[in-house]
Amino acid sequence: METISASLITMFVIEAYANLALFLMNNLKNNVEDMHVMGGGLRSNNPNDCGYLGNLFTDYNIYDKFNIFGDSFTAYQVLYSGITITIVPLDATNTIPLTKEFLKAFKES
Repeated sequence: METISASLITMFVIEAYANLALFLMNNLKNNVEDMHVMGGGLRSNNPNDCGYLGNLFTDYNIYDKFNIFGDSFTAYQVLYSGITITIVPLDATNTIPLTKEFLKAFKES
């Protein structure tokens, strides 16, 4: 398989990066214009956001975010793939949740 679309696509990644890294290894990344990926976090002082804690809920690491920490090797492969990437931090998901309406608008754009 050499192409996935007649035109370049934008990807929106909301999970760990393992499947995406495998996808990019097959030269299919030539069909991807850019990606928006969830991962990481900002440590703002807003008491209504996620603050300093991550979303791993482990005894040994309460600060990291799952999408990158869960498989840091594949996260590295995706982040250094050469594709333009916008990282959406965990903090943003508390104020801009993914809804059916958002996903529909994203698909139509």
